Amino acid sequence: MAWDDREAYISLIISSITVIVISTILILILTYRWFKQGYIKFWTILLWLPYFILFIYITANLFPMTNPGEIPSPGMGLLLIPFILFFPAYVFAVNMAVIPLAHWTYRKKKAQGV
Repeated sequence: MAWDDREAYISLIISSITVIVISTILILILTYRWFKQGYIKFWTILLWLPYFILFIYITANLFPMTNPGEIPSPGMGLLLIPFILFFPAYVFAVNMAVIPLAHWTYRKKKAQGV
């Protein structure tokens, strides 16, 4: 029995949402453990840009486009623009979600006298 296009799209959407949710939970846990009380976590909102530029530069040098058929269509840029604009807001939202958790843990430890 072969997969129907609809079944393939549904499984792709479900698996994509699952990966996004699990990775967000892991990022929240790691951000909480690494940055706890400090405001250094806000540097992640700015530092993603140099890493992004470095990633694009290395990828372009390792995998150059030698065939004109490999050039992406102009519509691909329209798909990438929302993702590039959304990512800093996503990092900011993750950092904002960690702050109440860190303050709650700090107050709990302070109340215990640790």
